[in-house]
Amino acid sequence: MGVHSTVSKLARALDGGKDEEQAEQLTGEYLRFMILLAEEQPQLADGQPSSLSPSPLIEQLWCRHLLETHSYVKMCACLVPEGDLIHHTSLRSSATGRQERVQAAVQAYRKRFHAAPPQAVWGVPEEVPGGAC
Repeated sequence: MGVHSTVSKLARALDGGKDEEQAEQLTGEYLRFMILLAEEQPQLADGQPSSLSPSPLIEQLWCRHLLETHSYVKMCACLVPEGDLIHHTSLRSSATGRQERVQAAVQAYRKRFHAAPPQAVWGVPEEVPGGAC
């Protein structure tokens, strides 16, 4: 099973089940967020956490994808030429710090993809609850 189909299957199972269209949109947004993280990675010092955080829905999907290790490693190998993993950490600052990182992700998204992230997946950045795997 390819990375996209694995992630899409995981997306369909979130929140009691997403329809095909919702799952595909969430899958695409998750992969876009992972691209943002991969592009940021070379600027980070060894072990330094990302300055970006995903929306709660993308966070849930990321946590589930991490458990599918073969697919996750394969995705990281495609996105990070050096072969590094895109690390996830739940040891972060306050909800305010998380909100700032989500805002930074939204700004990076707009700059990279020349569009606003879809509200259905990203929600309202001002009201992002803390969350982690």
